[in-house]
Amino acid sequence: MPLLSLANELLQLIAEFLDTEEDINSYTQTNCRLYVLLNPYLYRHTIKHFGGSALLWAVKHGKGLAAAKLLELGSDMESTNTHGQTCLSLAAGLGHEELVKLLLARYNICIDARDLNGQISLSRAAEYGHENIVNLLLATGGVNPASIDVDGRTPLFFAAERGHEAIVKVLLSTEGVNANYKDNNGYTPLTLAAGSGHTEVVKMLLSIGNIDLNPDDYFHGRTPISWAAGRGCTDVVQMLVATKGVSLEFEDHEGQTPLALAVRYGHEAVAKILQSLRG
Repeated sequence: MPLLSLANELLQLIAEFLDTEEDINSYTQTNCRLYVLLNPYLYRHTIKHFGGSALLWAVKHGKGLAAAKLLELGSDMESTNTHGQTCLSLAAGLGHEELVKLLLARYNICIDARDLNGQISLSRAAEYGHENIVNLLLATGGVNPASIDVDGRTPLFFAAERGHEAIVKVLLSTEGVNANYKDNNGYTPLTLAAGSGHTEVVKMLLSIGNIDLNPDDYFHGRTPISWAAGRGCTDVVQMLVATKGVSLEFEDHEGQTPLALAVRYGHEAVAKILQSLRG
């Protein structure tokens, strides 16, 4: 008897006797009739045996249609991967904008769920430069833009260190964001931006009226210009020396000024700029 001559309930009964998800998937793809009949069963089987991990897989790989179907059938959107990341956090960090929209549309989504590093979805989107997702999360009104992870860093830290100018700009205009906050090492967003050579980000941070120009970190005792000088970030150094209030004589824990650090690490152009200011 040909397979397709069987009644629908018998075709579904065959699927129930298949052991693996791969076997069921192959069976459903035999032809259009089986696909329409058994595809919902495949999703229910996946949720039953794999729970939220199936949804995490779909999110990780950007499978929007599969994720939508799994959510419709009750898959747990708050389940986490081995890093403690929820589906929303995972989608935000990977830049899957449509999946973020899909998840945010669920009324009971936990927007500020923390992973094992204490990071929320906004932190991950800010770190990896996903501007649209940052805006989507902020627009919900339910995200904490000043959320602190286990290292004492807020979303602004990640955007500043990576040089994501547009994200830094939107975070600086968001209520509750403190640009002078120090992380567990005593770094501020300005310290990280300066030491990473992100000139435009430094410029934005300097435009804040109350920005701390000379915050020293806890371990080295270095200020933003010290880090910029020691790493040879010439453009940043030029911008900082032109800013009133930046100390060129601040000594770190080893008694080194920005000029001394530039000389120590062989950054001739920076050393010339700083030496010229001494007359």
